[in-house]
Amino acid sequence: MIKSISAVKSNGFGNINMPKETQPIKRNIAGEYADSFVRHAAESTPMLLALTTTWAVLDKTQRNIPFKNALKHNMKNYFAPVLLVSSAVLAAVENKKPKNNA
Repeated sequence: MIKSISAVKSNGFGNINMPKETQPIKRNIAGEYADSFVRHAAESTPMLLALTTTWAVLDKTQRNIPFKNALKHNMKNYFAPVLLVSSAVLAAVENKKPKNNA
């Protein structure tokens, strides 16, 4: 005997071995971006600090300004923006969802 469509839907096609509706895995996208951002920032910091210090030494010798002022200037105008932007771009590229070709 053929079951009605509503009975088949509610009964899960009558197959007791068939798994019930699976819950989609919820991703914490903001957390993944934040973790990636922090990791990239931590990896970039030593190299950017070395470059910032080098620029500060060059500014001190070429502009004849105190090293403290040159370092402060380079931290504000080079280190912080480059660290933030590069870490954000790398986090976005890393966490970009792959396109499904199926």
